[in-house]
Amino acid sequence: MSWEEQITIAGVFGVVAIMLLVLGLLGERRRLPRNPLFGVRTKTSTASDEAWREVHARFAPYAYAAAGVLAVTAVAPLITGGGAGLVLGGTALGVGVMAFGAVRAHRGL
Repeated sequence: MSWEEQITIAGVFGVVAIMLLVLGLLGERRRLPRNPLFGVRTKTSTASDEAWREVHARFAPYAYAAAGVLAVTAVAPLITGGGAGLVLGGTALGVGVMAFGAVRAHRGL
C-alpha cells in the first residue's frame, strides 16, 4: 500500500472511530435522539423513545471498544508498514464488536 493510501485509510478509520466515540458518549448519557442515520436499529430499539435510550446506554461500552479497535486499525499500518490484511482484520474485529454489542444491548430489554 502506498503512503497516500495509508493516510487516506487512517483518516477514514479515524473519523469512524470518532463517530463511534460520540455514539457511545451520547448513548451512555441517554442523549442520543432517535434519528434515521446514527445508532442501533432493531425492532426493540425503535419501539419507543425510552427503548431507544436504554439500548444505546447498554451499547455504549461496545461503541467505545469498537472505536478503540478502529483507532488502532487507523494507525497500525502507518506504524508497522502493514497492508490490507491488517486493515481487513481490524475492520472485521470492529464490526464484530459492534454487532455483538447491538445484540447484547437490545436483548436485555
